[in-house]
Amino acid sequence: MRSSWLRLILLLHFLLLDGQILPSQSKAATPTPPPLPVLPVPSATQLRWQRREVIMFFHFGMNTFTDSEWGTGRESPAIFDPAGLDAAQWIDDAAAAAAASLVILTAKHHDGFCLWPSRYTDHSVARSPWRNGRGDVVRELADAARARGSTSASTSRRGTGTRGRTAATWSTTSSTWPSCANS
Repeated sequence: MRSSWLRLILLLHFLLLDGQILPSQSKAATPTPPPLPVLPVPSATQLRWQRREVIMFFHFGMNTFTDSEWGTGRESPAIFDPAGLDAAQWIDDAAAAAAASLVILTAKHHDGFCLWPSRYTDHSVARSPWRNGRGDVVRELADAARARGSTSASTSRRGTGTRGRTAATWSTTSSTWPSCANS
């Protein structure tokens, strides 16, 4: 019986020293890799967009003056006359209060009315009494954004049909624009 116990103790001793039962502290355990993500995984550009958190859209145009949800494209440009328009107020008050990191102006809705003086259509601010037909909402918003310290202000004016969508966008830097953490 003693020899059986002795054999068992010797066997356990060799197995333990060899790392068969308990791994040796000198042997590094291979780390288990993390599980693969569930697809699809957002791209770097999509992640940057999501990190903006608050984006503000300005939908301003002919329907503001006709009090209708859907324009027809047959409205007279003479109706458009935002005498008190102050694009800097949109940036300094509305966008700042919302801590927006980006503002986007819909410069031409489905009705085709252009918030800039387009040479391709009469359905634009060029035919309105506002600023004697020389007003440009897109330019005023972009200028207000630049004055606020934006890193870029750009306008995209493509398409002349009623289905074309255009926008003026403004992107800010965190050093010049309030973030959610600062408000």
